[in-house]
Amino acid sequence: MTNIPENGKKLKITDIARLAGVSISAVSAALNNRPQISEATRRHILEIVDRYNFVPQRSARALSSKRSFQIGFLVSNKVTLGLANSYFSTLLSGVSEMCKRYDYHLVVTTYDLTDMTHFMRPANIWRRNVDGLIMAGTTDLKAVRELQAGSTPFIIIDGNYPDDILCLKSDAAGTITNILNYLYDQGHRKIRAPYYYQETFDIYQDALHRLKPDSRRETLQVELEYYEANDEFLAGEALAQRWLQSDRRTFTALVANDQICTGFLRAVLRSGRRCPEDISIVASDSATCCYGAVPLTSPDDRLFQT
Repeated sequence: MTNIPENGKKLKITDIARLAGVSISAVSAALNNRPQISEATRRHILEIVDRYNFVPQRSARALSSKRSFQIGFLVSNKVTLGLANSYFSTLLSGVSEMCKRYDYHLVVTTYDLTDMTHFMRPANIWRRNVDGLIMAGTTDLKAVRELQAGSTPFIIIDGNYPDDILCLKSDAAGTITNILNYLYDQGHRKIRAPYYYQETFDIYQDALHRLKPDSRRETLQVELEYYEANDEFLAGEALAQRWLQSDRRTFTALVANDQICTGFLRAVLRSGRRCPEDISIVASDSATCCYGAVPLTSPDDRLFQT
């Protein structure tokens, strides 16, 4: 009879191999879904695994596969609220779900990715303790080149980078075009759009060129206003104060990210003004603001569904 560990002791991959009457490499192939073994052998091994509730140790799995089974997620620490930022937390949620599905551990941290003079490659990447890296937020091209010099593969979410850099891009200009068309149809002709990154400025320029018919481009005024990104909530409040102190005809609609929209709305409501009666606001990043006491329109709103 094949010896198995006494009750209360965890089985090892060697125990599964003995119970199944196969080699350790065959068990590893079955557990990692590799093609070196027949389907019949794979089923037999997995039946043993299920019968004894075998859970492979991550360290042993990493040693046999020469992988860490860890994915790194980096967000620029210049982002307002950091990982709690509604846009980046949504991205992180999706990445986390996929890591769980494929039994990967997710390492999450923040670094200053915006300026090479402040960027230090994370220790986990230097030591190759992650199998891959996902970066979110604006990243200095020089910092990207520094990472390319290493052996860790990575992908950047959004951004405008050379073709040799793997970048997952969304049609941000298309989203802004839909927002501008929607506001135009609502009667707005003066729209304010705060920006911090040059990339955001370029996206709006692209969106304006996409507007059809040409008469919309001629009659729609979209003022792009630069702001400091130290605190986007305060930036939104400051913009609202300037709007309130003017004749309020400088613009009739605001398009911005969730944080700026929230700060702007807070100041507007405290002044006794109303939204959308006095000012229309569209949150460009996500639908988080639609759950507020005063729901804000966003690209996920049904009004944008075609």
